[in-house]
Amino acid sequence: MNKKIAESLKAAGIEKLNPMQEETLISSKKNNELVLLSPTGSGKTLAFLLSLYDKMSETNKHLQSIVIAPTRELALQTETVFKSLKSGLKITTCYGGHAISVEEKSLTDIPAIIIGTPGRIIDHIQRGNIFLSTIENIVLDEYDKCLEFGFQAEIGQIIEGCSNRNFVMLTSATEVKEMPSFLKLTDLHTIDYTHEQVDLDFNYYTFSSDNKLGTTIQFLKTFSDQLTVVFCNYRDQADDIAEELNHENIEFSLYHGGLEQADRERALLKFRHNTNNVLLCTDIGARGLDIPEIKNIIHFELPHDFQSWTHRNGRTARNNDKTENNIFFFKSDVKKQKYELEIESENFEIPPHSKIHKPHWQTLYISAGKKNKLSKGDIVGFLIKTGGLENNEIGRIDIMDFQSFVAVPRDKTDILLENIEGKKLKGKKEKIGVAN
Repeated sequence: MNKKIAESLKAAGIEKLNPMQEETLISSKKNNELVLLSPTGSGKTLAFLLSLYDKMSETNKHLQSIVIAPTRELALQTETVFKSLKSGLKITTCYGGHAISVEEKSLTDIPAIIIGTPGRIIDHIQRGNIFLSTIENIVLDEYDKCLEFGFQAEIGQIIEGCSNRNFVMLTSATEVKEMPSFLKLTDLHTIDYTHEQVDLDFNYYTFSSDNKLGTTIQFLKTFSDQLTVVFCNYRDQADDIAEELNHENIEFSLYHGGLEQADRERALLKFRHNTNNVLLCTDIGARGLDIPEIKNIIHFELPHDFQSWTHRNGRTARNNDKTENNIFFFKSDVKKQKYELEIESENFEIPPHSKIHKPHWQTLYISAGKKNKLSKGDIVGFLIKTGGLENNEIGRIDIMDFQSFVAVPRDKTDILLENIEGKKLKGKKEKIGVAN
């Protein structure tokens, strides 16, 4: 491991790489075409980013690398990991759902690396904001999902434009048997860790009841203090369950492709802040969610294929310390699937609950973000000095381009808002209130 990589790992607080990450870094030096197959939660993002960073130069002022991701959430997760390495290299992340003008402004100062979704990258290419000819390194992250989502034409166009490419890496937790011809791979080397045990322990449980909705609600009431993801196969099904959860006063976030981008963003944000302890979603939530504290996965219905089963369950224990993670599904669903679940499971009886525990945190909205030069330090200082909170009473902070969100104790929200009403944050009066 060279000095540059060692310093970045130290900056990110990472003591050592796992075997998959070490092998990927070594193989990327020897091979120009790589496929990295490794279980969800094993640290693939860090593995491919280190491989890219190792090949990039701080003196090269051109666009050097591009990471193509199937979803906005996965692109943002990758951006977060790259920034944690404190490489000093400029990064721009491109995705739909927010103003393209923000990205255009960022692209005027050419970044060293672009991370983005295929459609938005193509949009920038057509506008003349991105020129691919200087790119030497390409990563197609979760390539099976990229192909499944129908991005072949866009990805093919991007690959074709990277006329000076020297290195290509594809990553996934599951294997695609046949590679599309537009990738033009001639000497592919595969790193396969799909059969390796990730540093986590799954407990598999089945519900014997045929009353799926009643059982799920009873579980969520009983374990309302644990982060839980409930997976559905269809949007309509998720919407129907959402109505019942509202009726039962269960705090939850709804997340599926039929919602507006802003609503999906807010749903994930509240779940990450532990403002809602339940995430109700379709398989759009099976990729790109990096939330280590997730304890339970409930398959309201088993997914249609084994790959989705793998990705859903990978939402728990995202490469964190060894812990137990609980996977729940209904016994009546097992025989309906075309694939076999070769696992040992126990029947789970839900104990009676006393009362629903409201989440400890509440998320506040602030009408300023990083484009307004607002930092986490500004928010923390304001909430302590003006709001009267202690340092340990401030939870996760997310700063977007023109807005920010911060988690605060639910039982102190009212007095906090009273204390800061009309007060200036960094010299300006901003709108601050409970995030809807």
